[in-house]
Formats: sequence, structure tokens, C-alpha cells
Amino acid sequence: MKKFLSALLAGMLIMCTSVTAFGATANDVKKQMTTAVQYLYGEKESFSAEEAKDFYLYLTSGSDAAHYKEAWCDSVTKAVEQGTLSGIGNIALVIYDTIMLGMNPYDFNGINLVEIFSETPLNESDSPYTDMYAADIAFAFELDELGRKICSRLAEKYTIGKGTDFWGGYGTSPDDLSVFIIALSNYADDYTEYLEDAFKLLKTFNTEEGYDNYGPNANSTAYALAAAVCAGDKNTADDAYNKLIRFYNKETGGFIGSYDDIISTQDAVFGLGYYLSFAEEDEPAGKPETDVSTTEIPPEEDTTKTETAPETTTEKELSENNGKPAKSPATGAPAAAFSVIAMLAAGSVMIFAKKTRD
Repeated sequence: MKKFLSALLAGMLIMCTSVTAFGATANDVKKQMTTAVQYLYGEKESFSAEEAKDFYLYLTSGSDAAHYKEAWCDSVTKAVEQGTLSGIGNIALVIYDTIMLGMNPYDFNGINLVEIFSETPLNESDSPYTDMYAADIAFAFELDELGRKICSRLAEKYTIGKGTDFWGGYGTSPDDLSVFIIALSNYADDYTEYLEDAFKLLKTFNTEEGYDNYGPNANSTAYALAAAVCAGDKNTADDAYNKLIRFYNKETGGFIGSYDDIISTQDAVFGLGYYLSFAEEDEPAGKPETDVSTTEIPPEEDTTKTETAPETTTEKELSENNGKPAKSPATGAPAAAFSVIAMLAAGSVMIFAKKTRD
């Protein structure tokens, strides 16, 4: 089967001028994410521990978070001290945010967030939409028993040929199928039949206007975009991206929603964050444009350090500091097997990583 992949923290170093290409260039995607988070959070004074997902979306865009960092860290520390940091998905998002801020989740102001995450029980009230973040973090930190438990409880709500039933009789949807694919792609070898079936079903919701869930909409299209990246299917991802940007509102910088532009914009940022790993590399100004639709996608370069990039903290360093085995950096084309790496997002430098270990 085609190897199912997923971006742990999608992104790359944005250095060059955008050019027209099939799908989009990284710089194109980055600009859309930047305007979207400004639309969402441009006037926001601070983020709390309970708003870890919102902060995740903000950080994923690569926007400067220096003015948010201290208050957010204080909020997380207070939540831990008061015992209010709860929900395995939200704790996973807190760890995501910690890494993107360049901090060590094993020693966050003296707090071992990874240990808290590993000891958090799974509850019936946990949502599949936060389980996918928890599966990411469990995989990234080699908490495989926990990661497989998370994926297994999602698989228990899946019927081959019919799809997901997360909500007790309401059936499947492109959004739910996408969440299912994103979460289980962490342990793809264990769920080959499920993933192939889910991706096949997801494609049946694709229309000329976007992915259809009570009508074509940005939300479903954004989730399908992320799922296509996790499936390693660039053609499907490019198609979903081109349909998603039809919902882009140039006046607001956000994305038009069927019911709520805020939610559709949040989902769009989520999907675009994954797509960054598939977007074409930006070419230096003056370099002739190539027909990327007929050329093979080159291997991704390790952009985690450059001569001008700030010092970063890798998961290897985090692991060595805590007696855990180091992981190799992510290299190679999307169809290859990737080792997980967690890198800091600082300034315009973003993280590029894949979830699949060798």
C-alpha cells in the first residue's frame, strides 16, 4: 500500500519570492495563513492554557508570538498547579505549543508536561477531534501503548465500507473521515485496511466546489486537505488546496463559512498547516519558472538550521536530556518513511517534520 504519512508540525523556512506553480508555493500558503490568523487573533491580548488549540493555530502560521509567550506560559503553569490542565487532547496541544515556542516539554518551568500527558486517562468525553492531536504527541514521544489505545478507540467506531460513527448513529462525514485518517496515520501499519477504506470513502465527498458536508464548504475541504497530506497523496492535496482557496476572503483575510467564518478560518489554517509540507519550494527571484506538474518532487531539505536561523531545540536534544533515544531528522520525499522531529518555530523559521518513524 501507499505509505500513510502525516505532518507532525508542518512548515518550512520561508526565504524566497513566491512564484506561480501547480498547487501553491510555500510562500503563497504562508501568506494566506498569516492573514487568516490576523483575522482570527489580530486583536487578541493573550492566550490561556485552555486556548491551546487557538495558540496552536497562531503558532502554526509562523506569526511572531513573543508578546504572547510569557502570559501563556504563566497560564499553563497556573493550570498545572491548580490541577485544571485536563483532557488528553488539550494537554497534547499544550505540548505542541511548548515545542513551537522553543521550550522543553520535559522541563517546562520545572514541569514535565510529557509525564502529565502520559498519565492522563482516556475519558468517554474526549473528542475524536482532539484525539488526533493526542495520537500525534503519543507517537512523537514514543508513548506507543497510549497512542495505539487512542487509535483503537477511534477504529472501534469505524465500519469498513461505511466509515466512522463518532456520534452514535449520525454516520460518517468528510470531516470525521479526515480526523480518523490523520489520527491513525501515526500507526499506519496497524490500520492499513481502515486507512485505505477511509481515504476511498473521503474521495466520494469531493465535488467541483469542494468537499461536501451539507453542501461544499471550507471546513470539510480543509480537513480533507490535511488527510490527503497524511495519505501522502499530493495530487489530491493540491486539488483540495485549490478548492479551499476559493473560500478565501481577500477583504477580511479569513475564509468564508457556511455558518461561521471564524470556525471555517480556524479549520482552513489547520489544513493549510499540513499542506505546507506539500507546497512547492519558492524559487529565488529571477530564476526561470519550471513546470512542476511534470517534474518529480525533490527530496525535502533539512531547513531546521541556517546560518541566520536562531538556535533551536530538537527532539533529539530533549530526549538526550531525559534518557530517551534520539530520533533522526526528517528527510526525503513524502512517499518515504520519516523519523519524527520536533523543532522550534522562531520568527520566520517554522518546523518541518513528519510523523512516521523508520
